Amino acid sequence: MKLAACFGSDVMDHATVISDMTHAQCLSEQQESMTFKISHGNVGCVIGSDRFSSIPLIRKGPNGNLLMISGVPIYMQGSLDCMLQEIAESNYQTAANLLTSLDGAFVALFWDGQEQKLVVVSDCFGLQPLNIVHRKGLFLLATELKAFPSSGLVQTELDTAAWGAFFSLGFNIGDHTQLAGVTRVEPATVMVYDPAKESLESSVYWSLPKPRPEMTLDDVDLGEMLQILQREIECYASHRENGTVLLSGGFDSRLILSLLKRLDIACEGLILKVPYKAFGNDGRYGEKIARRLGCPFKTVHPPKDYFSSSSYLRYLAIDEVTVQSLVGHMVIYVAEHLKPEMGAVWEGLGPGFAFAPGYPLTGGFSTYLKDRCRDIDTQQWQAVQSVFSKSVWQAMYENFRELLMNEIGKFTDDDFGTARFQIANQMRYYLANNPTTVYAHTVLPFTPGLSKDLWNLAGSIPLSLTSDMKLYFKLYADYLPEAKNVPFCSGGRGISNKTFTPLLDAEAKLASMDKYIRYYKNRLNRKKGIGPILNKLGLKSNVRNEYNPLIEEVIRRIDPGHPLLNAESVLKLQKDEPPYSWPSRLGRRTLFYWQTWQWIMEGKLSTANASTFLKNNY
Repeated sequence: MKLAACFGSDVMDHATVISDMTHAQCLSEQQESMTFKISHGNVGCVIGSDRFSSIPLIRKGPNGNLLMISGVPIYMQGSLDCMLQEIAESNYQTAANLLTSLDGAFVALFWDGQEQKLVVVSDCFGLQPLNIVHRKGLFLLATELKAFPSSGLVQTELDTAAWGAFFSLGFNIGDHTQLAGVTRVEPATVMVYDPAKESLESSVYWSLPKPRPEMTLDDVDLGEMLQILQREIECYASHRENGTVLLSGGFDSRLILSLLKRLDIACEGLILKVPYKAFGNDGRYGEKIARRLGCPFKTVHPPKDYFSSSSYLRYLAIDEVTVQSLVGHMVIYVAEHLKPEMGAVWEGLGPGFAFAPGYPLTGGFSTYLKDRCRDIDTQQWQAVQSVFSKSVWQAMYENFRELLMNEIGKFTDDDFGTARFQIANQMRYYLANNPTTVYAHTVLPFTPGLSKDLWNLAGSIPLSLTSDMKLYFKLYADYLPEAKNVPFCSGGRGISNKTFTPLLDAEAKLASMDKYIRYYKNRLNRKKGIGPILNKLGLKSNVRNEYNPLIEEVIRRIDPGHPLLNAESVLKLQKDEPPYSWPSRLGRRTLFYWQTWQWIMEGKLSTANASTFLKNNY
């Protein structure tokens, strides 16, 4: 479900604004949307995969009360259905309190018809998207960014700090969005809005526990953590009894599948097999563990030329270009294979941060920034400097660095700090994007591992226990022996442990070599004179050649005279012909991301017209 709300004395016609905002968030003209007139404003929603849940997520109560929930909430202490009904029949103070007892990725809007106040509650990690504009005379909420320009009350302007994060890290950080003036509702937040007074109160209801760097493996209560995960899975199954496990060779999906089988919850596996990544072992190990645990499965392969297709353009319209997805974002292929008849998918989003390191290297933020953050002297930023005007790229870089320092300043400069920064940013904006934003259009996304109970335990565990997957290996060895004797493939490399079996360890090490082979081969491709030789031998990577008809069509339609751009550089890129140099490739990608985002925010490109969009003259 996607949400929208509009209040404020500056708005002449709240009903029209909400109608436009909900329409902008529809996948097609046939998708059902609902709007509700309430005192001082309007609210609305777009019905999505929530229709597959047996628990209604829209409820009306006495005196004009209204409850709407986006995402998939769970209630660990009893019946979610009863809890939601109790909330719908309560007042705004009670609703604000009870909604904080929910877990999972969700955001809730509650309207108290008698007191005429709006309550907004986000999940404890802020994973379910909800964006806000609050200024004198105007209060807007919406799940998707594109809803704001459609209201006619927000201009399509870049948030330069967010775009600087997009180019430096590949995703946003903090509460910034890529649309200027629009921020994202913070995690674990309760907001109470009084439209009559145009006042907004905000508070935080939960935070991670204190670190315990002195912990040993024996101090970690893995049995209790496993019991909590089992309870989470039971709660998700109350929405829908059967679902599809997005299964790979990794630790997280195998953990979920193992618990589903133990709980006798019906499921099937969907496995993406990428033959040129880690020798195809990620998919192969997924198939092996599915057979070992008796789970029926379907194996799919990456669609040919996906990144030059209208399907990818449609993905970008759903994703709103919030992450860099042209390279190294293989899971987006999965979205192509999700079907409404699946009803729900199990996605291992949370366990990867609860049992594995949020950030694997020691050394605090100095190490993190060198490892993960592209600075001004990198090729990515040289591309940004070449295609945008000087004032624009300078604002992107300087405002991002200021934002980055502010966000880093919220955390301790140690292993716990970098891990929590990753949870607050990478998990929230990058990893959660597919299940909460993309998958949710088609199926219910079930994401175990996000409850406050689990993280009251997991949040204290130091890197010394999660690094090298020590905690995960202990979990499988002590509690899930039926699932341990198939190697793991995580992050594109094989991982095993000699205590499992020496042969499996050797197989995993062989798979891990693929990462280094690809790395050095790609470096050779860039060496002057080497690339053509490799190409003649049939060894040059087709991915790195990067002639992409979709990118070409987008580049061709860009107006070099746009005030944000460097006209000379854009014209040069438009005239360039393959084979492209590395700077040309990066420049073209940069322009591609920016232009598609502009079209989406302007309402020109949508999920409904993605298949025919480039046939029109924009």
